Amino acid sequence: MLKQLLQQLLNTRTTPTQAAHNAAPGSGDIGINGTEYICPSDGYVTALANGAAAGGFNLTLKRNGLNVQGGPQTIQFAEWVQANMIPVAKGDKVNLELYNQNVWEWRFIPAIGGGV
Repeated sequence: MLKQLLQQLLNTRTTPTQAAHNAAPGSGDIGINGTEYICPSDGYVTALANGAAAGGFNLTLKRNGLNVQGGPQTIQFAEWVQANMIPVAKGDKVNLELYNQNVWEWRFIPAIGGGV
């Protein structure tokens, strides 16, 4: 019985390549348009934005209606960069909220292996 359990663990383990990708995902990412996205699989959503002017600015990622990452900040000059990344599961609805941002992009990066 113990031998079978160990064999099952070995058969389902994450490979070093999969672990490296999940630690710092790379290729295969999908650019997202709009401010709402339904995740097609387990993975990560990352967002990056530049402040439009000095003062307050905000980039927030919400997962299934809950604030997950980000929040308002005060900046001394325009073009200050704010970036966020969150893990997501298949079917999660992710929203991007922006305030005082002039350039922004967000992407979905699929996980390899066991997911999140």
